[in-house]
Amino acid sequence: MTALNLSTHGHDLKASYEKILSDKDSTNWALYSYVGTGGELKLQSTGSGGLDEVVDEFDDGEIQYAFVRVKEPVSGLTKYVLISYCGEGVMGARKGYYTYHIHDIEKFFRGSHVHIQARSELDLDVKSIMRKVQDSAGAKYSIHGEKGPSAFEIPSGPVGSVYKPVQTAPKALYSEDSSTKPYVPSQEPTPIPSRPRDNGLSIPAVRPIPTPSPPAQTSVPIRLTEVPRPTPAPEPKAPAKVKAETLTAVALYDYEAEEVNEVNLVEGETITDVKMIEEGWWEGTNSSGKRGLFPSNYVELTSAAKPYAKEPEPEPEPEPEPVPEPEPEPEPQPVVAAPSLGRTAVTLYDYNAEEENELSFVEGETITHIVFTSDDWWEGKNSAGRVGLFPGNYVELTN
Repeated sequence: MTALNLSTHGHDLKASYEKILSDKDSTNWALYSYVGTGGELKLQSTGSGGLDEVVDEFDDGEIQYAFVRVKEPVSGLTKYVLISYCGEGVMGARKGYYTYHIHDIEKFFRGSHVHIQARSELDLDVKSIMRKVQDSAGAKYSIHGEKGPSAFEIPSGPVGSVYKPVQTAPKALYSEDSSTKPYVPSQEPTPIPSRPRDNGLSIPAVRPIPTPSPPAQTSVPIRLTEVPRPTPAPEPKAPAKVKAETLTAVALYDYEAEEVNEVNLVEGETITDVKMIEEGWWEGTNSSGKRGLFPSNYVELTSAAKPYAKEPEPEPEPEPEPVPEPEPEPEPQPVVAAPSLGRTAVTLYDYNAEEENELSFVEGETITHIVFTSDDWWEGKNSAGRVGLFPGNYVELTN
């Protein structure tokens, strides 16, 4: 699969992108497409009619990308929308360009607040897109009117937010009703969500888990006149002491604190005593001993402390009981191994074989016994029992 080429027409790509970012230029959308059948991206057209105009420019038989400047209807702030379009008429293995290049496209248009991934005209409804823009309010735009980053400043990690967090005292970061259930970030980090804002409500503190009191022990009277003496009842076991979970994490990227209540991170550094403040922002202590806030998608949870139990007191030895004769062990039954399907995957698109040694399948079909013959072409068996080659980017591995 050909890699995305942003250099051949780099001057036009950069100039059109910066026009959209500029409030002084009337141009508010740009449309991009490929040159021929390769991975070379070019500027196709621009305009000043906004979403209503650019949605009519998409071609059902092409893979295209649009970058649009809009006004968020509630706040009136400028927002940027990235639209990735793979038409239903795109043929054969060319659909693979859409999934193969999408990550690089997101990096190039890193100033976008909303990313619409469209596969038909139904996904290009202007009202639906604007609802997503409104829902994203507070996620990535600046309340001070800062411009988005340059198109050629490709980040090494996730895109940072330009929000400024409220100077919140450390003691007000937990609540009596806060949950300590961990929020596990995705493998590919998403842009940093907005930091906590001062909305008149303090962030409550986590209530410590109370330690249950052991039940009162009930003494059992012993009748001294009876022979033989009955076995005394064992004392009840003390319940296990429950210790609050202590979470640790490893930094996936470097992060430089922007406020006094944040903490710096270094890639590979271990963060201890992690607290889930809210979705997107956690608190913890770095290897330098400094404690503060950091974006949750910059780290990966590694472990949590397990409850520990108090050493139980020794129980009195019971009277020996007669040992029953062992029963004869049953003869072991032969274990029948389940047939192995090898590596399996689910198809993401329809594919029609173009050669005799290729394999046809439909979207949603399970492919078994997969062999990785090369980076781009794999071999497997479809639901009809036929074995052949197919493009690896048309399926998703399930084991």
